[in-house]
Amino acid sequence: MQTLFPIRMVELEVPAQLSVLRQVSAWLKLHATEWRVSETLIAHIDLCLNEVVANCVAHGGPAVTDRPLTLQLSMASSHDQTLVTLSIADSGRAFDPTSVAPKARAVSLSDATPGGLGLVMMRDSASRLAYRHSSSRNHIDILFQFDHARSSSTARLALRDVSAERRLKNLSWVPLFKDAPLLALEAVLQTCELLEVPANMPLLIPGQSNRNVYIALSGTVVAHLGYLAVCMRR
Repeated sequence: MQTLFPIRMVELEVPAQLSVLRQVSAWLKLHATEWRVSETLIAHIDLCLNEVVANCVAHGGPAVTDRPLTLQLSMASSHDQTLVTLSIADSGRAFDPTSVAPKARAVSLSDATPGGLGLVMMRDSASRLAYRHSSSRNHIDILFQFDHARSSSTARLALRDVSAERRLKNLSWVPLFKDAPLLALEAVLQTCELLEVPANMPLLIPGQSNRNVYIALSGTVVAHLGYLAVCMRR
């Protein structure tokens, strides 16, 4: 990359709580839009931002609330490239996401294991992840780099492919996605697992924790609600 022009930078401190997710997303969108970052790239950055904040709160331990989360968004450009960096610092237990091996994609429900897809989505969305632990704080930098010479239809991170757009339109029948931003939805769906489920295989079991969302693309799903059984077909 050539010498970068002066960096634009903003910073925000928020409590380590899930209730700040809307606030930090609005903060990101406000400044990134002012800097003329593409909507698609903002969706990718927001996906990573929400994933890191949620993980800090859920897995950081008691110490994570000792100090606020520190968020920093910066952008630097040269004549031919732009680099957008999202940096997040927290006081939770030390965790280096760059040291975690990529999760293998499951081909069947029996092979699937809960969790781990958030990091997959981050790696797919960003150009690079960097981590350091200093002053009893985790510091993660999420970098998004793209060339000006490549058009917005082909640049790696700014890009919405026509086939992906068709897939999103085909999901309009799912009530869960009714008001979801299409760009954010696309970023998530790109890393979802497509599973073939054997007949009579239970997806959800009473008393068992679940962090997954299942969408039946074909076949029949039966939901047992107390003494009732509700049958849904696709």
